[in-house]
Amino acid sequence: CLPLNSFLQSTFECLYNQSCINIISSYVNASIIPRILNNTNSRFNSNLLTSDIVEEMFIESWSINISYKAFFQQCQPTSCSYKLIDRYNLLYVVTTILGLYGGLTVLLKIIVPFTVRRLHAVVKRNRIIHIQVVPKEERY
Repeated sequence: CLPLNSFLQSTFECLYNQSCINIISSYVNASIIPRILNNTNSRFNSNLLTSDIVEEMFIESWSINISYKAFFQQCQPTSCSYKLIDRYNLLYVVTTILGLYGGLTVLLKIIVPFTVRRLHAVVKRNRIIHIQVVPKEERY
C-alpha cells in the first residue's frame, strides 16, 4: 500500500474541520495553520473520495470564452479552410434507395402509359395500307 493509494482513497472531510487541521498541523510542525475550507464554494462534497476529485482534475467549473474575432485579429491567417468528413449510416442508405425506387415507380406509372398511347397513335396514323390491284388475265 503506497501513500498515493491511501491519499486517493481518503476524503477532504478533515480539511473542513478546524480541530482536525490543528491535529495535522501539530504533527507536521507547521508555523502557519491553514484555515478550514468553505464547502459552500465547491461543487465537490466533503465526503467525496480524493480519487474522484483527481479524475475531475480538481476543476470546479469550465468557462469557455471563444472569440473568433480576436483569434483572426491576432493570427491574421491568409486563408481558412476546413474539411468535413461525413459518413452515411446503413439506415440512411437504405431509406435513400427505397425513396428513389418509390419515386421512379410513380414516375414510370405516369410516363409509360402516356408514351405508349402516343407511340400507338403515331404508328396507327403512319400506317399506309398498300392495296395492289392485279388485273385478272382472261383466258381464251
